[in-house]
Amino acid sequence: MPKWVGMAILLLGAPLCMSQIMTSGGKVCVARIANSSGKPVAMARLQDELMAQLQKRKLEAAAAPTMTLLANRLALSQSNREAMHALQCDFLMLSQVETAHSGEQLNLEFALFASDSHFLRRAVIPAGPADSPEAALPAAGPVAEEVARTVSRKKKKTRVSQPASGDRI
Repeated sequence: MPKWVGMAILLLGAPLCMSQIMTSGGKVCVARIANSSGKPVAMARLQDELMAQLQKRKLEAAAAPTMTLLANRLALSQSNREAMHALQCDFLMLSQVETAHSGEQLNLEFALFASDSHFLRRAVIPAGPADSPEAALPAAGPVAEEVARTVSRKKKKTRVSQPASGDRI
């Protein structure tokens, strides 16, 4: 085999190995964010920032072609379940921008679900004053941190313990 073939295989395989190293937490699919605040919000920028913050925490973040439905509480729809299955997500995150009780502040609410549709975590993170379309952006980091913690705990619970070398099976 010529040397260049071996090098090509090595180089083509490197990005796959790096992506496996970089994304150790599981695949988190992020549904499009809903806006129940009644305020103008830079939704595309918020979605991008949320994805970047999840990736920064070594989670594989993927945009899911499904919407977070506006309701009293965030819950999975049939469309959400289908997207989670089609994209082979380990987790699906629903989120919405809402106004705080005062109407002056924005919050970013999220709910995280496992691939078996079980609810894992819900939280409301204060974002900032509702005076700018980009006011919700600062909440992306704390939301990503909460998601990363929840994914980490879930992964630890589901790991199969390996027997020690002297243990009998």
